[in-house]
Amino acid sequence: MPEASTEVRPRSSNDDRAMSGTVSNDYRFQHNKIYTNIGEVLVSVNPYKTLDIYGAATMMQYRGREMFEVPPHVYAVADACQRVLRQQVMVEVSTCE
Repeated sequence: MPEASTEVRPRSSNDDRAMSGTVSNDYRFQHNKIYTNIGEVLVSVNPYKTLDIYGAATMMQYRGREMFEVPPHVYAVADACQRVLRQQVMVEVSTCE
């Protein structure tokens, strides 16, 4: 079986079909698309194999990007959470001064 690609690319119509439910779960499973978004909720399925989708290079491709700008991934959620926390800290610091 071919290795999973770690390259982050803009969403394609196939990604949109996968997210809209018109592509079967078998398609997602066979193409290592283990994540999907339902609104701001990330849903994942167990691929029952090791995927090379959690390295530093993958993480950097999600850094600073909007959650719905890139394919679903736990790194997109983490980056969005980190941005919100930083904004809240900035508001609290400016309020205390």
